[in-house]
Amino acid sequence: MMFEPLVDKAYFEKSYYLFKVENDARGTYLSWLGVMDSLFYAHDSCAGVPKWIDELDVVRKKHACYPSLEIKGRVTFTAFIIQLMGCPQRDIV
Repeated sequence: MMFEPLVDKAYFEKSYYLFKVENDARGTYLSWLGVMDSLFYAHDSCAGVPKWIDELDVVRKKHACYPSLEIKGRVTFTAFIIQLMGCPQRDIV
């Protein structure tokens, strides 16, 4: 991901939607994290961030219980960093 984050983002997006269709909470959350990491490491633009914040809202409504404490921690941390750096006007944490 460090060398081609926007290329990796496309793969994470594809996996996100596949896991979402399969109702796989673990895969959906981890793919969402991959998309957010790709956006963060790309240092490109925050234009895609609001869409993925909205997607997190959808995932959290469908899978209110996180699959593990590790995933809960990573999602919470990532949401906080994204809110702090990329989208401060949105309340996501």
